[in-house]
Amino acid sequence: MAESRLQAGVARIDVTPPMGVEMCGYGPYEKRVCTDVLDPLYARGLWLQCGGEAVVIITADLCTVDASTRNEAAERISRRAGIPPENVLIAASHTHSGPSTQLMIGWGERDPGYMRHLPVLFAEAALQARDAAQPARLGCARKRVWNVGVNREQPEFGPLDTAAQLLRVDREDGSTMAVVFNFGAHAVTRYPYTSRISADWPGLAAACLRHELGGPVALFLQGCCGNINGHNVIFHRTDPQTRQKTCDMQVGWTAQHFCDQVLPAVRAIMTEPAVRLKAIFRTIPLPCVQPDRNELQRVVDANVKVADSMSLAELRPLHERIESETKEEQAWRRARFDVDSSRHQIGILDDPPEAIEAPLQVLGIGDAAIVGWPGEIFVELGIEARQRSPHPMTFVASFSNGCVGYIPTEAAFESQGRPNQFGIYPCRMTPRIYGRLPFRSDVPRVLVEETIKTLAAL
Repeated sequence: MAESRLQAGVARIDVTPPMGVEMCGYGPYEKRVCTDVLDPLYARGLWLQCGGEAVVIITADLCTVDASTRNEAAERISRRAGIPPENVLIAASHTHSGPSTQLMIGWGERDPGYMRHLPVLFAEAALQARDAAQPARLGCARKRVWNVGVNREQPEFGPLDTAAQLLRVDREDGSTMAVVFNFGAHAVTRYPYTSRISADWPGLAAACLRHELGGPVALFLQGCCGNINGHNVIFHRTDPQTRQKTCDMQVGWTAQHFCDQVLPAVRAIMTEPAVRLKAIFRTIPLPCVQPDRNELQRVVDANVKVADSMSLAELRPLHERIESETKEEQAWRRARFDVDSSRHQIGILDDPPEAIEAPLQVLGIGDAAIVGWPGEIFVELGIEARQRSPHPMTFVASFSNGCVGYIPTEAAFESQGRPNQFGIYPCRMTPRIYGRLPFRSDVPRVLVEETIKTLAAL
């Protein structure tokens, strides 16, 4: 693979949904209908071309990007730009203040019109970046970042990943064209009960980097945040207006605190005019287990009367009932989720798969590698992959090219039934949310080992 002069381009496309679309995250059948835009959502595209190879990185201020949306966008880009679909990485920031964009039972209904348009917008971000390509230089760095993430499953002694991976692309004149930053912390710092669209702390961090560095496009790759939140907010008053303002201040603090720590490292990056580019895209089988059909049916039978007592159309939107939700509404939401998720899994058991075929992508950019993982991955797995990688600078980007749900550690699976059973939510609850069968307990080992083999092939 010959090295020649790097060509790079960048673009930013607004992907803010129309008002009235349901938002994603936080609870079953919340009916969080967006009513306002606090800060817009963007898809950002980075085109890199060198030595006859080209790769595209697209990041989106969305909770998830499902595999079908990614594949349609990649095919569009391939047809118009002449690169293989396998060279396109599309990753979501996992903001919980954006629209629902994939099947999640009870976690927000997708808007058909918005979903049809989303691959077009992703492709446009890539094509505008390609059209803006010019001679460029590129370099990477790593910086330790403190007091941004907290382990939400094991707050007192759980592991954290304090490493931020950074990539900077400069124009020939030395001005910065783009920055890619990779760090793991759930984008859930905004007020959970808001009806306002927001990119959460990663969006504000991107805006901060853009301001401080003179206008480059900043692309965020969410790290392994399955058990990591941004710093939590403690409420001292109960009224929603004060809670919302407190969260807004916390979002700004988190974004600014992150940027203050990484900016010196970004500015100090040494860039090179030629890099080697390579992409590997494959699917790997993530093994599943079959839940007990009779137990699922018992859940349906126990909850169906309450679930059928009203409809989603009758439920008041969250912003209307936030301070006055009745016990009946709460009971209905829980029962409706239990019935719908159990029935969905029963349907899968009619022809159960032994494994879920999941996308795994690795991009080689000079001495750096970017791993694309399709899910909410526990932090320990990202740390292990990075430490075992043969590439000195390895970015691990979750929510890439689809989302299969949570992939926790073996310890999380083993914790079930113990006093500190932090595996209940990721191992048992989230398969029901994502509409799939539960993973087998060796799934984290499969993911890491297949990733290390793929990294070695770059």
